[in-house]
Amino acid sequence: MNHLSKPTHALRFTILFFLALLPRAYDLGRFVTADEAKWLYRSAQFLAACLRGDFSATSVNLTPAVTTTWLGSVGLMIYYQLHQAAIGTPLSDWLISLPEFRVQVEVLVAARWPMVIFTSLGVGVIYLLAARLFNPTVAFIGAIFLALDPHSVSLARVLGHDAPAATFMTISLLLLLNSFFGHGVQSEALPYSKVSLRYTLDSKEPFLLFTSGVTAGLAFLSKAPTLFLIPFAVLLFLGFSDKLRGFVAQTSVCAGQTEVCPTFAVDVIKPYLFWLMTAYLTFVIIWPSAWLQPLGRPYAVVENAFFSATDQEEADAEGYWLVPDLGLLYYLVNGAYKLSPLVMVGVGFYLVMLTRHRSSSTRHAQWLLTFAILFTIFMTLGDKRSPRYLLPIFPALALVAACGWQWLINRFTIYKLRLTAYGLLSVTAMLMLFPYTPYYFTYFNPLLGGAYTAPHFIKIGWGEGLDQVGRFLQRQLATQPKMRVGTTYSSTVAAYFSGKLSGLNGQKLDYVVLYRKHVQSGSPSPAFIRYFEHFPPVFTVDLNGLHYADVYVGPTLTSAKTTDGAMAFRLLKDSVSLSHSLAIDVLWSPETANLPTSATVTIHLTQTPQVTPDSPQVLAVGQAELTRWVDELMVSRHKLVLPTKLVAGKYLLQINGQFLGEIELP
Repeated sequence: MNHLSKPTHALRFTILFFLALLPRAYDLGRFVTADEAKWLYRSAQFLAACLRGDFSATSVNLTPAVTTTWLGSVGLMIYYQLHQAAIGTPLSDWLISLPEFRVQVEVLVAARWPMVIFTSLGVGVIYLLAARLFNPTVAFIGAIFLALDPHSVSLARVLGHDAPAATFMTISLLLLLNSFFGHGVQSEALPYSKVSLRYTLDSKEPFLLFTSGVTAGLAFLSKAPTLFLIPFAVLLFLGFSDKLRGFVAQTSVCAGQTEVCPTFAVDVIKPYLFWLMTAYLTFVIIWPSAWLQPLGRPYAVVENAFFSATDQEEADAEGYWLVPDLGLLYYLVNGAYKLSPLVMVGVGFYLVMLTRHRSSSTRHAQWLLTFAILFTIFMTLGDKRSPRYLLPIFPALALVAACGWQWLINRFTIYKLRLTAYGLLSVTAMLMLFPYTPYYFTYFNPLLGGAYTAPHFIKIGWGEGLDQVGRFLQRQLATQPKMRVGTTYSSTVAAYFSGKLSGLNGQKLDYVVLYRKHVQSGSPSPAFIRYFEHFPPVFTVDLNGLHYADVYVGPTLTSAKTTDGAMAFRLLKDSVSLSHSLAIDVLWSPETANLPTSATVTIHLTQTPQVTPDSPQVLAVGQAELTRWVDELMVSRHKLVLPTKLVAGKYLLQINGQFLGEIELP
């Protein structure tokens, strides 16, 4: 590996491993992301299916996330061995008993640990492979950038499929580049020859191509977008067209001779098919479900990926209320906000370097930059989008940035100061990551305004902050043991709150939780959000300059049934009692033509609320004037005095003679 000794590389590998491990492992139980409950459940179902030999049942998802469920299974097995006496049931029974919705934090932490260790080792492996392509200092600095990259750290410490996909994809790509650049072609200055041209399985490093195929197969088992490696590998093989042109120039020399001259099939097609077949066999061998359907499972994954990427209905349902629909700029903007300033600036320096200096290392970095650009375009073509889907480009950009920084440091500093400059880069990376611990998802690129500008362009939140909401609500259970809470991302709250949870439109809610991402989307509706924002929350969550969640006193709003103009109504909490008057807020759409200047709510009793009597008995009447609270919201607040002998039950609300909805009084 260039001029460094093996012990030096081993020492650097160890340093990188622990540098990556510490931020990934710190306070693993702090919060739960929105998808982890289902991934823990799927890991348990996957392992249980393996233990009972039901290999078809190991197809728990077509993402396919097999590496995720394998890693989760390892964590579950270790947890079971450490707590077997307390669990008291066989492993298979315990696995199938794990709920799909409400995770136990300590079990999730155990399932996260293999992911943390794997991704930390991955940083070291990426360094070792990059050191074969670049100056070892470039590889080391690039690996430090990756070890301390906020976006990479945030996704490497949760149970999901993004981190394994990015890790395996990067390792496969670097192995493939090594198979081309490592020993098959040593010097671009040498004249073309059969030795420098021909890449066959009996070359010096066939293991690199084989291992690249294996890790590509593991990437495909992690997440379907990694299938992008298949066409990109074709581009890599064809990228040696300059050397193939040298071969074409020699064909006349080889003509008529008894020795076998290089051919396009040998140089390109044969090794590519070997790589692809290795990836396919890995895909089948590692996934027990594919043992039964070696062609069916790969096809199902590709088919599911296509339908998922082209799901226009899901894309159309995506709300954009307080943030713009960025369209084709989505990944450009979201990716830029998740980039580290050191990486962003370093990539800029690399682009400047390309105009002034060329070397074999710049060509290696060009391929990594090309991968990052094309993968971003590839993801842009789909309709399903999230900043985490772009994670595979971050290791590549970290190495490209390291090339840029090395060029700058070598150009403008004397030799004795270079080590100090590299040390400052590393310390800066640490200092930039530290403030976001352990809520690394709250990081947004300060060069673009960070927490000040990000909420105006991109959606924020994947469950971080709802742990604090759950802990707050758990404290309320002491005085409200039967409380019911309405929230989105309910599985993230459920990990810390043992009470009853439902959606925001649930019945008899004591508390309503609004989360930043859904507020930005206008969910469940802008009027719903504006209405509750008019009241002071009883609990709020702010993380690193970003407002994440608010908890409001219930009950929630109920959608109006058939009344023209009125959108929803809400019984104020202190009025739901027969000993008090009944206070009701009615929300009106400002866009409705000819809004009434006053509204009367009439309650009448019926045992069959589905059938409105022709002449309902009026039990109470309340009049109120329409008031514009904000531009998007008009409200009429009604107060009704209830009869003293009114019995508990269901009642109907009518407003201006039209059916508004149904209420239940205690």
